[in-house]
Amino acid sequence: MRRGLSATALKGIAAAGMLADHLYTFFPGVFPAWIHPATRFVAPIFAFFVVEGYAHTSDRTRYGLRLWTGAAGMLLLRAALEYGAGIVIRNNILYTLALGYTAVCCAERGKRDGGAWYALSLLFVFAGALTAEGGMSVLPFMLLCAMTRGRPRERACGALVWGALLCVAETFAALHEAQPVLPTLMRRSDFLFPAALPLLALYNGERGGGRGAKWGFYLFYPAHIAVLALASGLLQDKLISGGNDPCLSVIIISMLVYIIPAIIFCRLKGVGYSAKLNIKLFSPGKLGCVIMSSLVLICGTVLIRSAQIYLGGTKEPVFSMFGEYLNAAQGAEFLPKAMAFAVVPAICEEFVFRAILLTEYNEGGFGAVTASVI
Repeated sequence: MRRGLSATALKGIAAAGMLADHLYTFFPGVFPAWIHPATRFVAPIFAFFVVEGYAHTSDRTRYGLRLWTGAAGMLLLRAALEYGAGIVIRNNILYTLALGYTAVCCAERGKRDGGAWYALSLLFVFAGALTAEGGMSVLPFMLLCAMTRGRPRERACGALVWGALLCVAETFAALHEAQPVLPTLMRRSDFLFPAALPLLALYNGERGGGRGAKWGFYLFYPAHIAVLALASGLLQDKLISGGNDPCLSVIIISMLVYIIPAIIFCRLKGVGYSAKLNIKLFSPGKLGCVIMSSLVLICGTVLIRSAQIYLGGTKEPVFSMFGEYLNAAQGAEFLPKAMAFAVVPAICEEFVFRAILLTEYNEGGFGAVTASVI
C-alpha cells in the first residue's frame, strides 16, 4: 500500500466537510459562519475524482448515465420536499458533476475530431456556471483537471489563478452592491476551491475501499440532504426560535450530527471494524475515578469561568448552541432534560470520539485528525 490517502479516504474527508457545511446551511444561526468558507474544498475533491473516473472507467457512457441519473434523482427529491413538505432546497451537486463530466467528454473528443467539440464543451461549462451549484468554480476546475492530468503543478497553478480571479470578481461585486466585503466573501466563497489542492496532493493513486465505498456517495448525498431538510423544517421554528420541545430537538440533532454519520462510517469500514472500537462496559471498580473526574471537571469549569469574568470584565456568557437549548429547556421535566443534556451527549462522546476517533488514531491518525478539526 502506497503512502498517502486513497480515493475512498479523500472522499470520506470531503463527505465529512459536506455534512458540516449542510448543517450550517440547514440550521442558520446555530453553527459558526466560518464553516461555509472552510468547507470549500469539498466539491473540488469530488469533481477531481469524477475526472479520474473518466480516465479509469471501462464504460464511460454508463459512468455518465450514472451521474445524470443521480442528478435527476436529486431533482425528484427536491420536488418531493417542496410540494410534499413545503421545504425548498437548491442543492444538487450531482447535476454540476454530470455537466462537468459531459464537458470533459466533449473536450477529450475534441482532441480527435476538431474544434466543434471544444466549443460544445465550453457551452456545457457556461450553462453550468449559470445554473449549477458551484458551477463557476467546479466546472472550470474539472476541465483543468482533465487537461493537466498527471501534471499536478500545472493544475495547482491554474486553480490558484482562477480562484484569484473569482475572488477579485466577488470583491468588485460587493463594492458595487455597497455590501461589506469580508462578510460577502464569507457567504460567496466558492473562490476558495483551491483549498482542495493540499488534500489532492496526498492522493496516492489507489482506489481504496470496496464496492460499498463506490456507491457510498451516491446514497449518502441525497439521504443526508433529505434528513437535514426534513429535520430543519421540523425543528427550526420550534427549537431555534425558542419553541416547545427543545429536549427532543437536541436528541434528534445529536443523532444527525454524531450517531448516524458514525454508523455509516462503521458500515463503510466493513465487517469486523466494530470489534476494534475502544468500547468497554462500565466497571463498578471505576466509580471512584468517575466521581473524582467529575469533581475535577466541575471545579475546573468554575475556575475557568471565574478567570474569564475577572479578565474580561463581563458576566455575559459566550454563545453556544448547547447553552441556548439548555435555557429553552428550563421548564422541562427532569427525565427528558437528563436524556437530552447528559445521557445522549455521553453516548455520542463514547461512540464517536472515544471509540471511532481513538481507533483511527491508532491505525494512522490522519483521518481522525481531519475529523477532529472539522
